[in-house]
Amino acid sequence: LPGAGAAWFYSRPSPRVKPIFEEEFLPSASPWFFLFLLLAAALFRFIDLTGLSQWPLTDEAKSGYFSMQFAAQGKARLLYDFSQLPPFYIWLQGLFFKAFGVSLDSLWALPALLSLLAAAASYPAARVFFSRSLSRTLFLLAALSFWPLYVGRFSHPGGLLLVWEWLVLWLLAAFLKSAGGPRVRTVAF
Repeated sequence: LPGAGAAWFYSRPSPRVKPIFEEEFLPSASPWFFLFLLLAAALFRFIDLTGLSQWPLTDEAKSGYFSMQFAAQGKARLLYDFSQLPPFYIWLQGLFFKAFGVSLDSLWALPALLSLLAAAASYPAARVFFSRSLSRTLFLLAALSFWPLYVGRFSHPGGLLLVWEWLVLWLLAAFLKSAGGPRVRTVAF
């Protein structure tokens, strides 16, 4: 009986309805809107950069220590510490230390930059798949909401998560929109 109900449900012709994530619900915005939001995001990420903590937390200290070693010696390892930290953030922080010197400011400036990069990447990544209105809303949330701002205050490999999320969303949307990608069928209820 449940199979018959499912067959009846899927056999009915559904009206062609535009999915909600493709609808425009905000008026058009000027480029100044994006510039203002990006400047506000930068201000919130870099204002009082060392004010959250007086000293790095344990995980920040570990990443910072291995980054300092990488900056000084230039020897790259695949995994760090007994907890097997992934190397990309440590290498990035080491290059940042090499360029700007080792200090608490440079320790916490890289995650703020990564968080700002994630906010800037959110609009083009979302725009591939969603409407302009929804993409602007996601950009606003990525630029000024608590989670991206908070993550940008800690020097931890998890700070790369936001950048990777937007990159993966962009790649997935580009793949699904490409001519050779699988066809996605939306069901309107």
